Amino acid sequence: MKKLKKTAGIFLGILIFESLVSCNTDRADETSSPKMNTNNDSSELFSKNSKLPNFLNDKGHQAMSLSKSEKKKLAFALLSGRESVQNYTAGVCYEAVAFVRFLLGDPVPNTNQEIRNNYLYDTFSRSNAWNGRSDFNTGDVIVFSKKEREGMEPIHTAIATGHGCEIRGVNGGMLGSGWLPTNIRTVLAGANSSGEVRHDGATITIRILRNPHYTRGIIVYNI
Repeated sequence: MKKLKKTAGIFLGILIFESLVSCNTDRADETSSPKMNTNNDSSELFSKNSKLPNFLNDKGHQAMSLSKSEKKKLAFALLSGRESVQNYTAGVCYEAVAFVRFLLGDPVPNTNQEIRNNYLYDTFSRSNAWNGRSDFNTGDVIVFSKKEREGMEPIHTAIATGHGCEIRGVNGGMLGSGWLPTNIRTVLAGANSSGEVRHDGATITIRILRNPHYTRGIIVYNI
């Protein structure tokens, strides 16, 4: 009888051990399975790639993983208005502009501070004053600054669509809002050769940060 109990105990122990091993194995398989990540592909991509800007939504993150040719197509869709940048980011003006320029081939900075400097605040030495007449090139960044006692303070940035002096932007009122097309030559009629004009009770300047991927009327996309 004692021998029978001992045998039963050993058998039960083996069953328990196998059950534990089976549970742990199943858990490991579930963790490594790609099916677990199907609903969080963009989140996984973002966590593994610190170069993805955090002002983009899931759709924006997915756009950043497109091929270079597909990014270019999306950039043109955004500039033409077939797509709205607000479907990809709820960011402020310079973040919306930065997203389109990333699609056109600009490198992605490591920090949001760099993005803000590159497309709004730290642009004076890299930009040219608009003469009030010339058309903008496709993908040019248009920076608006307000004249203050201490100097010029950048207040808004938008991006040129390639149609005359038309731009698109967000959060800029008459200078580009809602990603709708805005004709700067009309809105800021009277700008002088230094890019200065009176607008909304203040003197503002318009400067152009050229698109380095634009050559002779076409976009050159680095592949």
